[in-house]
Amino acid sequence: MQNLKKDRIKISLQSSPTVGFLIEVMDAALLGKEASFEIEKHINVSDSRAVNRSEVVFKKRLTLSQQNLIDVSSESIRAYSYAGSMIDIEVRSKLKIDDGILFDTTISEKQQMALKAKPLVANDAESMINPHDDFNFLANLQAIPASNRMKVRIMLMVAALLIGSNSYVGWHDQFVPEGAHYFYSHYDSDGDAESPFMKSLGLSGGVGVCFWFLIRRELKKYMTFIFKPLPATISRATAMRVADIITGVPRVDLENIVV
Repeated sequence: MQNLKKDRIKISLQSSPTVGFLIEVMDAALLGKEASFEIEKHINVSDSRAVNRSEVVFKKRLTLSQQNLIDVSSESIRAYSYAGSMIDIEVRSKLKIDDGILFDTTISEKQQMALKAKPLVANDAESMINPHDDFNFLANLQAIPASNRMKVRIMLMVAALLIGSNSYVGWHDQFVPEGAHYFYSHYDSDGDAESPFMKSLGLSGGVGVCFWFLIRRELKKYMTFIFKPLPATISRATAMRVADIITGVPRVDLENIVV
């Protein structure tokens, strides 16, 4: 607990689990006066290029009585501790009493509050700036026109048929004597022993990769892009937005597509 004592006002700070400020009025002349209570977050930078910053994180108007208890949610303060030699984070309370004609009574003091530890950042800077796309095959398939959707389904069936048949041939040739195989020999061109099944898996993988690139090409056809006419004269001083150069129109109704 920290007490801020004045001849007329005393402010007591208590913290955990909630932050509470008890404002006690000792000068009867201040009773019934309107006042404004604020909590300010200050960030002080000890550097020649310092950019200090302050922000009011809590504010409340009140009419002063003999005892005034103000509860503040710790979440509203939004201040975190920082262990550094160049930056200091502090919290100040300010009470401004409307008791003057030209100047009001203001009490401002740094509060020794236990600030929260700064939460850990789960991602690095690169992933935060350029996050990984969340790809959903079924949602993407619904977002392309019916003709392209049919092409994807046909390619999936053809790829499954080729890969399945090729894998079966490799599995068969693996367990039959040399000369009784369908396609894959037990030896390479140099006469060294090889596994027919492993050779078939390599070819199946190549077929799968080729079909995947063809399918991805179809999945990208959910937009039609149109280049807009460029101005007749373009100089070094010409500045144009991307939206002034190219526009995109969805080829299907995306209203009911949910990812």
